[in-house]
Amino acid sequence: MVDLAPPYAPTADDDVAQSSRSWRAAIIDFCRRQPLGTVGLALVLVMAAAGLSAEWIAPYSPTSNDFAVMTEPPSWAHLMGTDQFGRDLFSRIVFSAARSSAASPVSCWAWRAPISAAASTSCSSASSTW
Repeated sequence: MVDLAPPYAPTADDDVAQSSRSWRAAIIDFCRRQPLGTVGLALVLVMAAAGLSAEWIAPYSPTSNDFAVMTEPPSWAHLMGTDQFGRDLFSRIVFSAARSSAASPVSCWAWRAPISAAASTSCSSASSTW
């Protein structure tokens, strides 16, 4: 009698290993094929991480004024310097990243409905004239 069963039967662990390899392969393939996209993705991820951890990263309050250090150049105390009101620029940028990260999904969703409605209206009016 001949045994027709394969010598190796795949298991659930093999599927997990294959799926993790496929994710890694897809990421590496994207990085190789789209280097500018990789840089853009890295910038977005850095800004999102900075925005999510703004409370811990920023050394000063973004709205507090310190008139003693108005328009100071970058230093160890103020990484990006201060503005004309003595506010720390690094803190302001980090906190604005948090606000932008929170507002961008809402604005994308809010613009989606009017644009799709306008597009469907213009397409339907164009097709009715033919």
